[in-house]
Amino acid sequence: MGAVIASGTREAMGAPLAAAAVGVPVALFLLRLRSTDLSARTNAWDSVHRALWALGGLVAGYLALVLIYPKAYADPINLAWQALVVSARFPFDESVLTAGLFLDQPPPWTYLPLWFGAQLPLLVTVFALAAIVWWVVQVVRSFLAPQSLRLSGELAMLFAVVLQFAMMPVLGVVLRSNMYDAQRQFLFSVPALAVLSVWGIRQVARKVSKRSSGVWPSRLLWGIVAVGLFVPTVGQALLMPYNYTYFNPVASIFGINDRWATDYWRASSNELMRRTPAQGPEYCAYESGRKKELSPCSSEPMFQPYVGERGTQAKEGQLPPGGYWLIRENKIGTQTPLGCEPFDAITRPMWGEQMVIGQIFRCAP
Repeated sequence: MGAVIASGTREAMGAPLAAAAVGVPVALFLLRLRSTDLSARTNAWDSVHRALWALGGLVAGYLALVLIYPKAYADPINLAWQALVVSARFPFDESVLTAGLFLDQPPPWTYLPLWFGAQLPLLVTVFALAAIVWWVVQVVRSFLAPQSLRLSGELAMLFAVVLQFAMMPVLGVVLRSNMYDAQRQFLFSVPALAVLSVWGIRQVARKVSKRSSGVWPSRLLWGIVAVGLFVPTVGQALLMPYNYTYFNPVASIFGINDRWATDYWRASSNELMRRTPAQGPEYCAYESGRKKELSPCSSEPMFQPYVGERGTQAKEGQLPPGGYWLIRENKIGTQTPLGCEPFDAITRPMWGEQMVIGQIFRCAP
């Protein structure tokens, strides 16, 4: 079931799932060989049975996908080629606004760390990093000196989570893939980061309980966790319905507007159309820039469902003779285009700043 659900986001998720199905039993076998428990070493070949069960589950998940969507999944060779090779060379050649810089395609390896670091809740980032560091250290220790059976099992199981988080982003960097629209192409990494964060909290709680006899260190830890959950929850509530534009307080120190894109798939198209006055021509800035001529928003698929609602929530305003309304989602910044003046904007509060989601300009002929 997990394989079926995960493949619904990106077909390339099959790669880390297959790697986990093979890699986790292998990792468990190797770690058990280094275990301090003699019975674990003698029963290390039990991992072969685990591998067969894992592969069986993966095959069952794949067959379920074939039954659900045969046109997409019936040819596994073509599916793997399309998911891993063709998607890595997707023909997108526009620069992307990231941390105040316009990064050309393919972006540098810092692209994903910057976006994840800016948008993930700080609680997730800090404790997930702690869990990854702990996992790497313990794996190295396990191969240098025998470890307990319990620890060997934990390290092997975490390997699957680390694969889900890191495998595809690393491949994207190594293959020099085009990346754009923030974390959109790597959203499947976020659940794994959340799991790693919980694991990190667990490890820190263990250390605190072992090294301190008082209650205050433990209370302090859980107070930090509570604040770490409460702060992004408040931020998300204020962003509705543009929750994907969340930025954590550290990223907000340097400002969001003109440093980060906040609408990269036209989630604001409905509200922008309703806020655009009904009288006068309207054009989309993005298409107009690409086509080098004024292009109506009403001809774009993301705006067409809302054309009938145009002007229902618009402020009072008139165009100059021969003028037009220019609609722009915040993908490249908030600067006012030449010959235009700001008329209205969709904004949301984000840690003391009014973050711009989309804008409407009144422009001269």
